Amino acid sequence: MGAGLYERFQVFATAFDEVCGLLDPHLEHPLRDVVFHGVAERPGLLDHTTYAQAGLFALHIALARLLDSVGVRPDAVIGHSIGEIAAAHIAGVFDLPDACHLVATRATLMGGLPEGGGMVTIAATADELAEDLARYEGQVGIAALNTPGNTVVSGPIELVADIGANWAAKGRKTRTLTVSHAFHSPLMDPILEPFAQAIDGLTFHRPTLPVLSNLTGEPADEEMATPGYWVCHIRQPVRFHPAVAHIAPETGLFLELGPDPVLATATQHTLQHLTPDEATTDADADADEGEAGAGAGAERPTPLVTATLSRKRPDVHALGHALAQLHTHGTDVDWAHWFPAGPAPRTVDLPTYAFQRERYWLAQGGGVGDVGAAGLQRVEHAHLPAVVGLADGGLVLTGRISTGGGTGGWLAEHVMAGAVLAPGAALVEWALRAADEVGLRRGGGAGAPGPARAARRPVGCAFRWWSAWPPRTGGVMCGCTPGPTGDVETPVPNRAGYAMPRAS
Repeated sequence: MGAGLYERFQVFATAFDEVCGLLDPHLEHPLRDVVFHGVAERPGLLDHTTYAQAGLFALHIALARLLDSVGVRPDAVIGHSIGEIAAAHIAGVFDLPDACHLVATRATLMGGLPEGGGMVTIAATADELAEDLARYEGQVGIAALNTPGNTVVSGPIELVADIGANWAAKGRKTRTLTVSHAFHSPLMDPILEPFAQAIDGLTFHRPTLPVLSNLTGEPADEEMATPGYWVCHIRQPVRFHPAVAHIAPETGLFLELGPDPVLATATQHTLQHLTPDEATTDADADADEGEAGAGAGAERPTPLVTATLSRKRPDVHALGHALAQLHTHGTDVDWAHWFPAGPAPRTVDLPTYAFQRERYWLAQGGGVGDVGAAGLQRVEHAHLPAVVGLADGGLVLTGRISTGGGTGGWLAEHVMAGAVLAPGAALVEWALRAADEVGLRRGGGAGAPGPARAARRPVGCAFRWWSAWPPRTGGVMCGCTPGPTGDVETPVPNRAGYAMPRAS
């Protein structure tokens, strides 16, 4: 959880150590050791709520400092539970010592509560769950609104498990969370008073940066700068998806600061549920109304949603990927601070000549012009664009291909023993197209007038080479005569391709 960044970036290490220095007096074990190495005599200690909250806060602050050093600064912040304390610090609600005091008090008080609480996420809305919650008379509460169709309930483990089983029986997806306590539930009530007393002496300020409140899902007001807000913050649901929905119309990108893209996933689900009206600001609507007939009503681009870290990638690679995404979406990134100070990174001048590029698409030919002027009929085919009727009722389809470019340029790549080959599959396709032009079908195929009959009519292909420029330009001619049965005998090559002579 950030160990790679700690080793790679001094600004991250300095910030992480600063937070640990402020939190360690409240903890039994040094936070940095627990986060990066663990404690041998207490395996899994980082999963305990006291150290999990403290470790996440340290990671959030160190990531924010690192991003600031490369010029990435937020226009607004949204937190989720413990994350809102980091968001409030970034927005100037309290300084780092007071923020650490609040985190340490909150984490240790919660960690001291009796274990036995449970939390389960259910694919249902809060309104749908209201009847279940009422049945237990306030013992179970809503802990978080993470996405429009997903709600987390919290409370005594037996009651929570019963609600989860009830919705699973209805066919709804449920997942039991691995937690030691029932956060944001009535089981948190015993610590509210001691927590309020412990943070009463902190210095609070009005946010200098927009903060979307967990309590309302809307921009926080001066209430956030009071101890009472943070007491309610422990007990009330986290309204994450309403906060995302509120800010989405004005937001071009969302960047998650954390060990894994958990909130990024919830944000993507929330954005997918927004209607076009919900994803449009009043300013956008006014602009559309004033620009009717000039591109009004154009849809806003989907915001970029990404995360700084992922358990699936090394820390430095994950952060580099996130910064690259921000860069390609218009965010100014100061890449000079990405590289180590010593030795100084070496810059390389870009070449003054045009970049080399290789095109892999087939080149479009110049067309065949008006074949009707020559007494031919036009055929919509890449290689056989013209057809002429014969006296016996047959047809001859003609065309020209070249190894030098156009519709036949691919032939130059089909060479054996120095000779250009026409693939057998191409010959078969030409013959079948000739048959189509006279309304024939292969025996027994779909649309055939009846069972295959013995009578057959020939289909032939011929080639002729011209020495005109560009070299190796050849003609293709396919002939087909309809027979009384409507069947066609398709020539089958006896090898993979047919040799095409070199041009003289």
